[in-house]
Amino acid sequence: MPGLPGYIRRSGFLEGIVVLIVLACGILGWGWLMQVTVERIDVRGTTNALPEEIRELAGVDSGDVMFQIQSEVVADRVARHPWVANTTITRLPTGVLILGIQERDPIVQVLLPSGRPGFYLDRDGYPMQPSDSSSYDVPLLSGYRDDFHPTSPSADEQTLRFLTALDRERTEAGILISEIVLREGEVWLWLEPSGRHGSTPVRLGADHFQDKLKRLAAFWTQRVSRSQDREFQLIDLRFSNQIISREEKRDIPLPFTDP
Repeated sequence: MPGLPGYIRRSGFLEGIVVLIVLACGILGWGWLMQVTVERIDVRGTTNALPEEIRELAGVDSGDVMFQIQSEVVADRVARHPWVANTTITRLPTGVLILGIQERDPIVQVLLPSGRPGFYLDRDGYPMQPSDSSSYDVPLLSGYRDDFHPTSPSADEQTLRFLTALDRERTEAGILISEIVLREGEVWLWLEPSGRHGSTPVRLGADHFQDKLKRLAAFWTQRVSRSQDREFQLIDLRFSNQIISREEKRDIPLPFTDP
């Protein structure tokens, strides 16, 4: 096959030309992308944070070169908003800069010394001021002494441990709780009235909160909710593997029957 070497040379030559063309297009395309400027900033994922507040914090202006924007710097600026937990930055070749916001999830609302509901706290102890766009059905927290610092979490280790535990057990135990009180180094709970049961106080103690919340949920399901002839005046969970309750038997009126 005498023509084969020439064919191979021509094929290799053509392949080289194609590679050079692709490289040239890539270089030109990259050069073009490096010149794309910001035409619009889209803020996505916000409910409580206003998009204009996020844009102002981001510090990016129309006309800025897209690929000169440092994602870490922008995310750090946006994190100054009390409601912002995380930010993702997406650059589009159309000149659109997308700021994807993940907001903080409130877990309690602090009751101010005046008696009015104040700011929220998330599971990590970060505070968020209530907004006009949404409200949250979460327990009230009394006895909290830290001031509102938008970018700083609570410094109280016991409060942080309790918030983490409450977040983990909010599906079972959290729905029972109407108010949390920090009192003399201990955590007290008041449960939501349910059926014939009024607002029951729970003495949780100072530690092992997640385990105690698990036991509280089980005790409520297995004992309290089934005891319609008793009033639970106190549930004490301070002691390991033991639940002490103060109960009072009450008379349940018989249903009226017409003779």
